[in-house]
Amino acid sequence: MKQRFPYGRPFLLGLGFLGLSLIWPIFNTYVPIFLRENFGAICHIARFHHDLG
Repeated sequence: MKQRFPYGRPFLLGLGFLGLSLIWPIFNTYVPIFLRENFGAICHIARFHHDLG
């Protein structure tokens, strides 16, 4: 008996990649704004510390 190709798993994997490709630009747009507003001072301290080392 010939086995069928399991279409469910590749379809689910494709949906995962589609979802990531749709969410990633939104994430890249809003996360830097959130970090700048909420952790601005921490980022400056970390950058200063990185420049020293």
